[in-house]
Amino acid sequence: MRTKKKILIVEDDKLVRNIVVKFLSKYYEVYWSENGRDGRDVCKFKEKECKHFDLILCDQGMPLMTGLEMYETLDDTHKRRFILWTGDTQLASPSGRKMIKGSSADDIFECVKTAIYQTKHRPPQADTGQTPKSKSDSTKLTAL
Repeated sequence: MRTKKKILIVEDDKLVRNIVVKFLSKYYEVYWSENGRDGRDVCKFKEKECKHFDLILCDQGMPLMTGLEMYETLDDTHKRRFILWTGDTQLASPSGRKMIKGSSADDIFECVKTAIYQTKHRPPQADTGQTPKSKSDSTKLTAL
């Protein structure tokens, strides 16, 4: 039996978080945190055990610590597995991966699946911060 990949969702909006956690739990082992500070602490705990999440999907605009601030506290392994989740199409992600809020469930799944594959097979490409042609393009382009 194959072990499910582990994903951390960091999102302060309870409704959005619950929907995404419920959807992704069909395919992955999903953990969640409601702000960047708690998300950082969960990652640090995993790092001490020499275990890492396969992917971190992190909101940008949160209380206590933003997604970008959280990113800066992570070890290199977690930084390579980080997707910035934002409504700001102009904001560049330091990991080279971002997903635009408002994406469909199918787009979220494809973005997550692609990012997990890429973290195992090649490093992320730089995010130019350019606005893609559509919301759907944004999810797919920034996950590459």
